[in-house]
Amino acid sequence: PHLLRNGGKGLQHGMGAKRLCSWMKQEGVQPDAIITIDTTPLFKGESGLALYGHHWEITKTEPSQAEIDATEKLMNTFMELVPIFTVANNTNDYLHYGAEMNFPTGKPVPSIALEPAIFPYHTKNERVFIHDIMDLKDILGIFLNSYDEPLFELI
Repeated sequence: PHLLRNGGKGLQHGMGAKRLCSWMKQEGVQPDAIITIDTTPLFKGESGLALYGHHWEITKTEPSQAEIDATEKLMNTFMELVPIFTVANNTNDYLHYGAEMNFPTGKPVPSIALEPAIFPYHTKNERVFIHDIMDLKDILGIFLNSYDEPLFELI
């Protein structure tokens, strides 16, 4: 924040995700799933890839059984493709997408995050492992090229 104009006054975490959710609702856009790509401090300086998905544990929202099932199926799809992810939960934009894009009567929108390790987290001298980023790129390629049908038919 100290590098931002006015010290970051008026800015808050998740602003972009909140704005995107508002736009999608306003335009009637309901994605089949939302996959957020970000970085995680979970590994404390070690290499690794994290998979976050249970937004309701942090947002304290009440997911429908359909949302839980769709999220588990999407998470399991990634784990079956390449079982190298550490499954956990942390703060990230996937929380906003999951909490705001799921409605009790609508089609579930699973929201997950795939995150390579970073350390120290969002501070001077932060470092990443290039091979983690390349692994994640390859995993996303496998995932996106694996289906000839819309994702929602899979979940």
